[in-house]
Amino acid sequence: MIEFDIQDTEYLLPGPAGVIQCKARAGKMEKQKPDTPIAIICHPHPLYEGTMDNKVVTTLARVFREEGINQLRFNFRGVGKSEGEHADMRGEADDLEHLMNFLAQQSADQKFILAGFSFGSGVASIVAQRRADLEHLVLVAPPNGKYSSAYFTQYPCPVSVYQGSDDDVVEPKLVKSWASRITSPSELHWFEGVGHFFHGKLLDLSTAVRCELLERGLI
Repeated sequence: MIEFDIQDTEYLLPGPAGVIQCKARAGKMEKQKPDTPIAIICHPHPLYEGTMDNKVVTTLARVFREEGINQLRFNFRGVGKSEGEHADMRGEADDLEHLMNFLAQQSADQKFILAGFSFGSGVASIVAQRRADLEHLVLVAPPNGKYSSAYFTQYPCPVSVYQGSDDDVVEPKLVKSWASRITSPSELHWFEGVGHFFHGKLLDLSTAVRCELLERGLI
């Protein structure tokens, strides 16, 4: 069982390819609403030093926590204490869905927010297509040029996309073009002069995510 406490709590849970290392933390109690969704955050590419402690990931976790939303982040296969080998997004998506199913068994009618940065946004996007229990999908710097099959133009929930104009890892113009074709309720947040890792602009990212959650009635 996963419990959400006021401090990060580490869990090693059985998954499809072995143990999955997770960290769970409760949102601020004074801001929690009835039936608040759980936010799960996916980290950047595991073969390029991406982990659940990445600064963009922990920034997203902080926003959720401060706004009363319980959050879980986890290491992909082969990262940290998580077992298994890199599975090019599809295996990682299986692990994410496994964790969602585990949490859903703990509480009837549990709802979720999925969030992902870079490679992790593709993992979140894939799983979003499989689920009917999502409240929102948060995609930061999505590499839809390299992983075009992981991104869609129709989702079962509202979508928010966050992209810097000076990203040297993904192609900003491709992200903008794809985001303009999303037919689900969606919003593209464009950050002029910002690179892939949002260096010096994490506060701006936090503010944009918080505003989006507010507009969607999630906080």
